[in-house]
Amino acid sequence: MIARASSSAKKKKCRSPVLDLQTILTPVEGLRELRGDRTIPVTEIRYDSRKVAAGDMYVAINGRDDHGPQFVAEAIAAGAKIIVSDAPDSLPAEVRDNQTITLVVVDDARAAMGEMVNRLHNYPAHRLKLFGITGTNGKTTTAWLLLQLLEAAGERVGMIGTLGNYRDGSFTPTGYTTPESPELAAALAEMADAGCTAVVMEVSSHALALHRVAGLRLYAGVFTNLTQDHLDFHGSMAEYHDAKKLLFDHLDADRSAVVNLDDVHGTTMVRDCYATVVGYGAKEEADAHIQETELGPNHTAWTLKLSERFGGGTLRLRSGLVGDFNIWNATAAVATALTEGMDRTLLVQAVSNLRAVPGRMETIALPNGATAVVDYAHTPDALEKALLTLRKVGGNATLTVVFGCGGNRDAAKRPIMGAIAARLADRVVLTSDNPRSENPETILDQIAAGIANPATITRISDRAAAIQHALGQANADDVVLIAGKGHEDYQIIGLQKIHFDDREVVRDWAAAQAAEQHHQLQGTAQ
Repeated sequence: MIARASSSAKKKKCRSPVLDLQTILTPVEGLRELRGDRTIPVTEIRYDSRKVAAGDMYVAINGRDDHGPQFVAEAIAAGAKIIVSDAPDSLPAEVRDNQTITLVVVDDARAAMGEMVNRLHNYPAHRLKLFGITGTNGKTTTAWLLLQLLEAAGERVGMIGTLGNYRDGSFTPTGYTTPESPELAAALAEMADAGCTAVVMEVSSHALALHRVAGLRLYAGVFTNLTQDHLDFHGSMAEYHDAKKLLFDHLDADRSAVVNLDDVHGTTMVRDCYATVVGYGAKEEADAHIQETELGPNHTAWTLKLSERFGGGTLRLRSGLVGDFNIWNATAAVATALTEGMDRTLLVQAVSNLRAVPGRMETIALPNGATAVVDYAHTPDALEKALLTLRKVGGNATLTVVFGCGGNRDAAKRPIMGAIAARLADRVVLTSDNPRSENPETILDQIAAGIANPATITRISDRAAAIQHALGQANADDVVLIAGKGHEDYQIIGLQKIHFDDREVVRDWAAAQAAEQHHQLQGTAQ
């Protein structure tokens, strides 16, 4: 059972050691100017002026959505004595001329921040086996499965990702797939101090492009796949690809790069990579070659033919995970564990005991014999895979999908997802998924634009009402996929973040239906 810690729970504050500025700057590349006292002590490194306290360094990040220079005066008023900037001309004149403030000018403030915070925390990643997993889909599941395999091998493992920071059986939500470098370094230091020997971390394309993982040294990197997503941030698939590739570009020669060879980008990810490349997938040249797959409504099974890199031979694996894509997720974890030399007998047993991630193809039985499936699928590729999986295991059952697309995010994928839903599902219910500042109906219009006959779909922007409608239409043996939010327990509407959990809506509806059925039976008996 996975426990989820409250974000408001009291946690022991992990304070950084106090080092002088000269020491903090040691690993920084691109240092252009240092004006002021280089012996001044640094207690914490902040990029949010609202969190600055006396003795802190303030990094004035100046990017697309970050306007740190305009908050420098506020940071100084709060006690900052050191300002770091890559755009000194954008700083207020009174700050540039302030002789009591130490000014550090660098080529890239974000990259420098990552290097400095890891020095401040005495390079926590060096005390851990740090596994980084990147890709459009499957990061969370692969990370969670690898964590379990490493635990079975005797490691004490932490995890950082979409579900939050995990240690000792519980998740603490963070709101990021990969936190900003100060929070990330602090989390790694806390895990190392608590006795963790390994950490599995999801590495998002945003984190790579924004240098959130700067200063870290990975033990191994894993690539799952690359499909359209986040083009609102990266601008093009080429830029999205190159952001992901950064993870492998920075692997050392004595490390491993575990990549999905069935994805067309698998080989390009590791082009010019110094690390040892380990391929997995259905292609014969894969070091972990997937064969003889078996899909069931409550299990998967497959054979792995291993290359001489792993000593040759085969493994027959079986797990309680559902869907062929989970064979690939599990194989990514298995291949990574094999690079660690994990005992094969132990590995087979550990795979049989793998537990699914909350909100990832999570099934909930309904009173009338239908099944609801809650999944995080929020990209075209993930939605297609989820629907195809349920088609395979559901036989001739009627398949309904309830989904939407997030506001203020990649709008180009909306009609694509609409077309996928209409092609693969029998019933389509469009609804809201974190509309944020966009008009929910406008988002639904854009999804519906990809559907040849929009009259065949149902539109209910209220997500709870949409889920309840779909469940009410389902008959025995039918399947209702509720996609997009998975484990998330909130809905962002406008500027408000309100509590909302797809699983709670389904369970509450199921409980109400069960109570109604019981009441009717009692009435009949009387």
